[in-house]
Amino acid sequence: MKLNASGATALASALLALVVGIACGSPVCTDLACESNLTFDFDGEYLPEGDYEITVESSNGDAFCELTVHEDRSSDADCAGDFEVDPSVRDVVVYDTPESAALEITQGGEPVTEIESEPEYSDYYPNGPDCDAVACQVAFVTAELP
Repeated sequence: MKLNASGATALASALLALVVGIACGSPVCTDLACESNLTFDFDGEYLPEGDYEITVESSNGDAFCELTVHEDRSSDADCAGDFEVDPSVRDVVVYDTPESAALEITQGGEPVTEIESEPEYSDYYPNGPDCDAVACQVAFVTAELP
Protein backbone atom coordinates (compact mmCIF):
# COMPACT_ATOMS: atom_id res chain seq x y z
CA MET A 1 0.00 0.00 0.00
CA LYS A 2 1.42 3.38 -1.01
CA LEU A 3 0.44 6.55 0.78
CA ASN A 4 0.46 9.97 -0.84
CA ALA A 5 1.77 12.94 1.15
CA SER A 6 -1.60 13.82 2.68
CA GLY A 7 -2.25 10.18 3.58
CA ALA A 8 1.16 9.87 5.22
CA THR A 9 0.58 13.10 7.16
CA ALA A 10 -2.85 11.90 8.34
CA LEU A 11 -1.40 8.55 9.40
CA ALA A 12 1.45 10.23 11.29
CA SER A 13 -1.03 12.54 13.05
CA ALA A 14 -3.24 9.62 14.05
CA LEU A 15 -0.26 7.68 15.41
CA LEU A 16 0.96 10.71 17.37
CA ALA A 17 -2.52 11.18 18.90
CA LEU A 18 -2.59 7.50 19.83
CA VAL A 19 0.84 7.66 21.49
CA VAL A 20 -0.07 10.85 23.38
CA GLY A 21 -3.39 9.30 24.49
CA ILE A 22 -1.65 6.15 25.72
CA ALA A 23 1.03 8.16 27.51
CA CYS A 24 -1.61 10.26 29.24
CA GLY A 25 -3.59 7.18 30.27
CA SER A 26 -6.76 8.00 28.35
CA PRO A 27 -7.87 6.28 25.16
CA VAL A 28 -7.90 8.26 21.95
CA CYS A 29 -10.89 7.10 19.96
CA THR A 30 -11.29 7.23 16.23
CA ASP A 31 -14.64 7.22 14.44
CA LEU A 32 -14.13 4.19 12.20
CA ALA A 33 -17.45 2.69 11.20
CA CYS A 34 -18.06 -1.00 11.54
CA GLU A 35 -20.60 -3.24 9.88
CA SER A 36 -20.95 -6.84 10.95
CA ASN A 37 -20.12 -9.13 8.06
CA LEU A 38 -19.10 -12.48 6.70
CA THR A 39 -16.19 -12.44 4.23
CA PHE A 40 -15.51 -15.24 1.78
CA ASP A 41 -11.80 -14.67 1.15
CA PHE A 42 -9.97 -16.06 -1.90
CA ASP A 43 -6.80 -16.58 0.18
CA GLY A 44 -4.54 -14.25 -1.81
CA GLU A 45 -5.87 -15.39 -5.19
CA TYR A 46 -7.79 -13.21 -7.66
CA LEU A 47 -10.65 -13.88 -10.02
CA PRO A 48 -9.33 -13.55 -13.57
CA GLU A 49 -10.82 -11.17 -16.11
CA GLY A 50 -14.36 -12.13 -17.12
CA ASP A 51 -18.05 -12.12 -16.22
CA TYR A 52 -19.24 -14.05 -13.15
CA GLU A 53 -22.48 -14.91 -11.40
CA ILE A 54 -22.30 -14.96 -7.60
CA THR A 55 -24.99 -16.54 -5.44
CA VAL A 56 -25.10 -16.43 -1.65
CA GLU A 57 -27.70 -18.61 0.05
CA SER A 58 -27.92 -18.31 3.81
CA SER A 59 -30.02 -18.93 6.86
CA ASN A 60 -31.00 -15.23 6.67
CA GLY A 61 -31.92 -15.09 2.98
CA ASP A 62 -30.31 -15.03 -0.43
CA ALA A 63 -28.48 -12.60 -2.72
CA PHE A 64 -27.28 -12.66 -6.32
CA CYS A 65 -24.62 -10.59 -8.09
CA GLU A 66 -23.31 -10.19 -11.59
CA LEU A 67 -19.60 -9.31 -11.42
CA THR A 68 -17.39 -8.13 -14.27
CA VAL A 69 -13.65 -8.30 -13.64
CA HIS A 70 -11.52 -6.10 -15.91
CA GLU A 71 -7.97 -6.74 -17.10
CA ASP A 72 -6.55 -4.27 -14.54
CA ARG A 73 -8.30 -6.21 -11.69
CA SER A 74 -10.92 -3.52 -11.20
CA SER A 75 -14.49 -4.76 -11.12
CA ASP A 76 -18.12 -3.74 -11.46
CA ALA A 77 -20.95 -5.50 -9.68
CA ASP A 78 -24.71 -5.41 -9.74
CA CYS A 79 -26.30 -7.15 -6.74
CA ALA A 80 -29.78 -7.75 -5.38
CA GLY A 81 -31.22 -9.76 -2.55
CA ASP A 82 -32.09 -9.94 1.11
CA PHE A 83 -28.82 -8.31 2.28
CA GLU A 84 -25.98 -6.25 0.85
CA VAL A 85 -23.17 -8.13 -0.89
CA ASP A 86 -19.90 -6.59 -2.09
CA PRO A 87 -18.00 -8.90 -4.46
CA SER A 88 -14.53 -8.09 -5.77
CA VAL A 89 -11.62 -9.85 -7.47
CA ARG A 90 -10.27 -11.07 -4.08
CA ASP A 91 -13.34 -11.70 -1.87
CA VAL A 92 -17.09 -11.57 -1.40
CA VAL A 93 -18.31 -9.61 1.61
CA VAL A 94 -21.81 -10.34 2.93
CA TYR A 95 -23.11 -7.57 5.21
CA ASP A 96 -25.08 -9.92 7.41
CA THR A 97 -24.28 -12.55 10.05
CA PRO A 98 -26.04 -15.75 9.02
CA GLU A 99 -25.59 -18.95 11.02
CA SER A 100 -24.94 -20.80 7.77
CA ALA A 101 -24.08 -19.62 4.28
CA ALA A 102 -23.19 -21.05 0.90
CA LEU A 103 -21.27 -19.22 -1.82
CA GLU A 104 -21.38 -20.27 -5.46
CA ILE A 105 -19.45 -18.50 -8.21
CA THR A 106 -20.07 -19.50 -11.82
CA GLN A 107 -18.77 -18.23 -15.14
CA GLY A 108 -20.91 -18.90 -18.20
CA GLY A 109 -22.86 -21.48 -16.23
CA GLU A 110 -19.73 -23.41 -15.26
CA PRO A 111 -18.78 -23.61 -11.56
CA VAL A 112 -15.72 -21.66 -10.44
CA THR A 113 -16.00 -22.31 -6.71
CA GLU A 114 -18.58 -23.49 -4.19
CA ILE A 115 -18.38 -23.51 -0.42
CA GLU A 116 -20.79 -24.09 2.44
CA SER A 117 -19.98 -22.73 5.87
CA GLU A 118 -21.19 -22.32 9.42
CA PRO A 119 -19.06 -19.26 10.18
CA GLU A 120 -17.60 -18.55 13.60
CA TYR A 121 -17.98 -14.85 14.33
CA SER A 122 -15.58 -12.82 16.46
CA ASP A 123 -16.07 -9.51 18.20
CA TYR A 124 -14.38 -6.64 16.38
CA TYR A 125 -13.87 -3.16 17.80
CA PRO A 126 -12.43 -0.97 15.01
CA ASN A 127 -11.90 1.94 17.42
CA GLY A 128 -10.84 -0.21 20.37
CA PRO A 129 -12.90 -1.93 23.09
CA ASP A 130 -12.75 1.18 25.28
CA CYS A 131 -14.20 3.33 22.50
CA ASP A 132 -16.92 1.22 20.89
CA ALA A 133 -20.03 0.54 22.96
CA VAL A 134 -20.95 -2.50 20.86
CA ALA A 135 -18.72 -4.88 18.94
CA CYS A 136 -19.22 -5.76 15.31
CA GLN A 137 -19.42 -9.44 14.49
CA VAL A 138 -17.03 -10.59 11.75
CA ALA A 139 -16.13 -13.96 10.26
CA PHE A 140 -13.70 -15.00 7.52
CA VAL A 141 -14.12 -18.14 5.44
CA THR A 142 -11.59 -19.22 2.83
CA ALA A 143 -13.05 -19.94 -0.59
CA GLU A 144 -10.47 -21.56 -2.85
CA LEU A 145 -10.24 -20.66 -6.52
CA PRO A 146 -9.03 -23.20 -9.08
